[in-house]
Formats: sequence, C-alpha cells, structure tokens
Amino acid sequence: MQNRSNNGVFTVAIGSLRQPKIEAVKAAMAQIAPTLGCMPEQIDYQPHSVESDIADTPLSIAEMMQGASNRAHKLAARYRASDQAADYYIGMEGGIFEMPVADGQHAWYLQSWVYAFDGETGCYGSSPAVQFPVAIAREFGQVNFELAEVIARFGQQHNSRNQGGAFSLLTKDMLTRQAIFESAVLAAMAPFYHPELYGE
Repeated sequence: MQNRSNNGVFTVAIGSLRQPKIEAVKAAMAQIAPTLGCMPEQIDYQPHSVESDIADTPLSIAEMMQGASNRAHKLAARYRASDQAADYYIGMEGGIFEMPVADGQHAWYLQSWVYAFDGETGCYGSSPAVQFPVAIAREFGQVNFELAEVIARFGQQHNSRNQGGAFSLLTKDMLTRQAIFESAVLAAMAPFYHPELYGE
C-alpha cells in the first residue's frame, strides 16, 4: 500500500494503551516493515484507548473477532473525523471460547484475535489457543465473572492484564500476552506484507 504520510513516516494506530499489546505490535511490525516499504525506525506508533463495544470477557471466537474489528474501525473513524489517516489501524481482543472435544466433552480455550485495517480493507488473525484446566474452566459458569480476577486468584498475582496474564499462567511463561498478540498481528497483516499471494 502507499504510505499516507508526507514525511516518509508510517503511522500505525493501536487500539490499546496496554504495554504488552503495544510491544506486540511493535515487534510484529519490525519484522515485516521492509516488505511494507519502510524500515522499523520509520514507523510512528500511536496507541489509543478505544472501546470494543462487547463484553469485558468475550465468550466466543465471533465475539473476539467483533471486538477487534470494532476497535480498528472506531480508530479509523476517529482519525477521519480529525482529517488524519494512519497507514494501519490495529484492533486487538482476547477472550475465551468453548468447543466440543473427545467423548462428547466440552473444553474452554483462551485465545486472542487481531484485526488489521488499512482504511479500505482488513483481515483477521489469531493467536494459538490454549485449553483451560477444569479447575479454572468451571469458574466460567459464574454470573458476571471476570477472567482477570479468576486468573489473579489462581495465579496469586495482581493486575494480571499488565503482567503475563492468563497465557503466562497456563503455559508457565512459555507464551506471554505480548508473544501471543505478536503472532496474531503477524497473521492479520499477512495480506498486506504478502500481496503477491493475496492480491493487491
């Protein structure tokens, strides 16, 4: 795509103020910058607080995808309203979903989704999904439960959203929030850095 700025700087608008998510976007974009026509140091990252308009803890893949899309599109609308434009708008959403497994049983999984939007077209990408142990999954039947509170209680940690979070707890820090969002950003950006395959 064409760089929208006039000074050779690419602008990436990020729909979050949480540091692990910001660092995930930076790490992913640094890897793919040359294929986008710029160098990592030419990228201006602009984090914003933007609502997802969904539940605090999404309970399905569809809801996570919707939340990520909502954030990206609301960011784009905010820029348009101020007569500005970013090269990419990145919306991110994490949550849980339930699906059947062997022997008619069901299991709950943790996953994160990203929607990358260039103002005209967009694409979704997801992180790996990690299964919750039964001891944690049974909490999901509670009314108005908050995933961060459940994870904090099981992990004896505080403010888990700004630490390793649920992924770190489940995987003993093998997968962190930053790492999983980085993978999701790389997946969502694929059509932009591989246009030969996806088409212009």
